[in-house]
Amino acid sequence: MTDQYYYGIYVYYGDNVEISDNELSGFRSNFAYGVYPYQVNGCQITGNHISDLYYGIYGYYLSSTSTANAPSEITNNMINAGYYGLNVLYSDSVGIYHNTAVGGYAGVRDYYNAANVNFRNNIFTGVTYALYN
Repeated sequence: MTDQYYYGIYVYYGDNVEISDNELSGFRSNFAYGVYPYQVNGCQITGNHISDLYYGIYGYYLSSTSTANAPSEITNNMINAGYYGLNVLYSDSVGIYHNTAVGGYAGVRDYYNAANVNFRNNIFTGVTYALYN
Protein backbone atom coordinates (compact mmCIF):
# COMPACT_ATOMS: atom_id res chain seq x y z
CA MET A 1 0.00 0.00 0.00
CA THR A 2 1.34 3.42 -0.91
CA ASP A 3 0.14 7.02 -1.02
CA GLN A 4 -2.38 6.61 1.81
CA TYR A 5 -2.81 9.70 3.92
CA TYR A 6 -3.14 8.93 7.65
CA TYR A 7 -3.61 5.19 8.35
CA GLY A 8 -2.27 2.21 6.46
CA ILE A 9 -4.32 -0.40 8.37
CA TYR A 10 -6.68 0.59 11.20
CA VAL A 11 -8.61 -2.12 13.09
CA TYR A 12 -10.99 -1.10 15.86
CA TYR A 13 -12.58 -3.59 18.31
CA GLY A 14 -11.88 -6.88 16.60
CA ASP A 15 -11.35 -10.53 17.46
CA ASN A 16 -8.86 -12.88 15.81
CA VAL A 17 -7.39 -10.35 13.40
CA GLU A 18 -4.40 -11.27 11.22
CA ILE A 19 -2.34 -8.54 9.54
CA SER A 20 0.45 -10.20 7.61
CA ASP A 21 2.85 -9.79 4.69
CA ASN A 22 2.02 -6.18 3.85
CA GLU A 23 4.30 -3.43 2.61
CA LEU A 24 3.23 0.01 3.80
CA SER A 25 5.12 3.12 2.68
CA GLY A 26 4.72 6.50 1.00
CA PHE A 27 2.42 8.05 3.60
CA ARG A 28 1.32 11.59 2.75
CA SER A 29 0.70 12.81 6.33
CA ASN A 30 3.62 13.81 8.56
CA PHE A 31 1.89 12.05 11.48
CA ALA A 32 0.76 8.80 9.83
CA TYR A 33 0.23 5.37 11.44
CA GLY A 34 1.25 2.19 9.63
CA VAL A 35 -0.75 -0.43 11.53
CA TYR A 36 -3.09 0.69 14.32
CA PRO A 37 -4.97 -2.14 16.08
CA TYR A 38 -7.15 -0.77 18.89
CA GLN A 39 -8.85 -3.09 21.41
CA VAL A 40 -8.15 -6.23 19.40
CA ASN A 41 -8.29 -9.65 21.03
CA GLY A 42 -6.14 -12.32 19.36
CA CYS A 43 -4.25 -9.95 17.05
CA GLN A 44 -1.41 -11.34 14.92
CA ILE A 45 0.79 -8.82 13.11
CA THR A 46 3.41 -10.74 11.16
CA GLY A 47 5.89 -10.22 8.32
CA ASN A 48 5.08 -6.61 7.48
CA HIS A 49 7.47 -3.99 6.06
CA ILE A 50 6.52 -0.51 7.26
CA SER A 51 8.35 2.74 6.45
CA ASP A 52 8.08 6.46 5.62
CA LEU A 53 5.71 7.44 8.46
CA TYR A 54 5.57 8.77 12.03
CA TYR A 55 4.35 5.68 13.96
CA GLY A 56 5.07 2.17 12.64
CA ILE A 57 2.88 -0.26 14.61
CA TYR A 58 0.71 1.33 17.30
CA GLY A 59 -0.80 -1.55 19.31
CA TYR A 60 -3.29 -0.14 21.82
CA TYR A 61 -5.14 -2.43 24.26
CA LEU A 62 -4.12 -5.69 22.59
CA SER A 63 -5.00 -8.88 24.46
CA SER A 64 -5.16 -12.67 24.34
CA THR A 65 -8.22 -13.76 26.28
CA SER A 66 -9.81 -17.20 26.28
CA THR A 67 -12.15 -16.16 23.44
CA ALA A 68 -9.23 -15.65 21.03
CA ASN A 69 -8.42 -18.45 18.58
CA ALA A 70 -4.71 -17.53 18.73
CA PRO A 71 -2.55 -15.47 21.09
CA SER A 72 -1.78 -11.85 20.27
CA GLU A 73 1.65 -11.59 18.67
CA ILE A 74 3.74 -9.03 16.85
CA THR A 75 6.41 -11.02 15.01
CA ASN A 76 8.93 -10.73 12.17
CA ASN A 77 8.15 -7.15 11.16
CA MET A 78 10.56 -4.58 9.70
CA ILE A 79 9.68 -1.05 10.80
CA ASN A 80 11.34 2.30 10.08
CA ALA A 81 9.42 5.26 11.49
CA GLY A 82 10.02 8.94 12.15
CA TYR A 83 9.13 8.85 15.86
CA TYR A 84 8.28 5.44 17.39
CA GLY A 85 8.90 2.28 15.39
CA LEU A 86 6.76 0.03 17.57
CA ASN A 87 4.27 1.07 20.27
CA VAL A 88 2.68 -1.45 22.64
CA LEU A 89 0.36 0.34 25.07
CA TYR A 90 -2.02 -0.92 27.81
CA SER A 91 -1.80 -4.48 26.52
CA ASP A 92 -2.09 -7.90 28.15
CA SER A 93 -0.76 -11.32 27.08
CA VAL A 94 1.10 -10.29 23.94
CA GLY A 95 4.30 -11.78 22.49
CA ILE A 96 6.64 -9.43 20.62
CA TYR A 97 9.25 -11.56 18.84
CA HIS A 98 11.89 -11.17 16.10
CA ASN A 99 11.06 -7.62 14.99
CA THR A 100 13.37 -4.87 13.80
CA ALA A 101 12.04 -1.46 14.81
CA VAL A 102 13.82 1.82 14.07
CA GLY A 103 12.45 5.15 15.26
CA GLY A 104 13.56 8.75 15.03
CA TYR A 105 12.91 9.05 18.77
CA ALA A 106 12.66 5.46 20.04
CA GLY A 107 12.68 2.04 18.43
CA VAL A 108 9.99 0.73 20.77
CA ARG A 109 7.68 2.25 23.37
CA ASP A 110 6.54 -0.21 26.06
CA TYR A 111 3.91 1.66 28.08
CA TYR A 112 1.58 0.52 30.90
CA ASN A 113 1.55 -3.10 29.78
CA ALA A 114 0.80 -6.13 31.95
CA ALA A 115 3.74 -8.22 33.18
CA ASN A 116 2.92 -10.94 30.61
CA VAL A 117 3.72 -8.77 27.59
CA ASN A 118 6.82 -10.57 26.41
CA PHE A 119 9.61 -8.96 24.33
CA ARG A 120 12.16 -11.46 22.95
CA ASN A 121 14.84 -11.49 20.24
CA ASN A 122 14.08 -8.06 18.76
CA ILE A 123 16.35 -5.35 17.37
CA PHE A 124 15.39 -1.84 18.49
CA THR A 125 17.19 1.34 17.42
CA GLY A 126 16.25 4.93 18.18
CA VAL A 127 17.98 8.28 17.95
CA THR A 128 17.22 9.03 21.63
CA TYR A 129 16.16 5.61 23.02
CA ALA A 130 16.24 2.07 21.72
CA LEU A 131 13.54 1.17 24.31
CA TYR A 132 11.29 3.74 25.95
CA ASN A 133 9.57 2.20 28.97
